[in-house]
Amino acid sequence: MKKIFLTGIAMLFLATGTAHTVEQLPNTMIGNWCPAGAVETNEIYTRADAECLDITVFWQTGYNKYKQTCRYISIRKSKNPGVYQLIARCADDKENGSWVESFDMFMYKGELNVANRKMHDRKLNDLARWYV
Repeated sequence: MKKIFLTGIAMLFLATGTAHTVEQLPNTMIGNWCPAGAVETNEIYTRADAECLDITVFWQTGYNKYKQTCRYISIRKSKNPGVYQLIARCADDKENGSWVESFDMFMYKGELNVANRKMHDRKLNDLARWYV
């Protein structure tokens, strides 16, 4: 009886496939951030305070910054510990349409770093295939 039960469970997994894990950003990256400068290809953000006039809000599904909204297409952990590779579909309030961005994100000494940001002209499906 136990053998039949285990065989049935195995067949169920084969028939339906296993559930894929959706990667999420750590809570330390979520929230309101204020641009604090840049070093080489890194944009550096500190926690926003009352004096910050250019707040960028990061959440689990995307981010907002001045009249621009982006939704993540892909979140992957990098081979480097604590680094996340993201692809986002973005649009703004102007008539600039939409575009796709890719970048790395990580924490360093309490600051949020966005590195290697690239804007892409490729169609969304082509970029998603390229990145994976």
